[in-house]
Amino acid sequence: LDLAERLGDRPQQASLLANVGNAYDRLGRAEDAEESLLRSSRLAEAVGDHRRYASALTNLAGIYSATGRLPEALETSQRAATLSAEVGDPTATAAMRGMVAFWLLGLGLACAAATQPKTTARKSTLHTRDNATR
Repeated sequence: LDLAERLGDRPQQASLLANVGNAYDRLGRAEDAEESLLRSSRLAEAVGDHRRYASALTNLAGIYSATGRLPEALETSQRAATLSAEVGDPTATAAMRGMVAFWLLGLGLACAAATQPKTTARKSTLHTRDNATR
């Protein structure tokens, strides 16, 4: 990475940063993975490498999802799907559209789950009161 930076080889830097980000992800170092993948995506975008940009966004979406940031995962996946379609990669496009659907579903379940404890607690309280008066 240092050599690519010294040589000013931005496409190679983007590729290496993506690899570093993926390695950090496998090591469970989400914050470091996110930083590397963000740098990779910015470099790939700057040099016009949309395929590498989409790939970095795909991996970044996985980090966002793993750290519970579903809205960011969804937005990033949508961008990756669009870029994949633009570069003519039907496999990546289909995969990312599937992930978009997955995260939309996850967001819906997260909203339902957030209201569930209040509803359950209220029903339990009413049920206890009803039994106490009988």
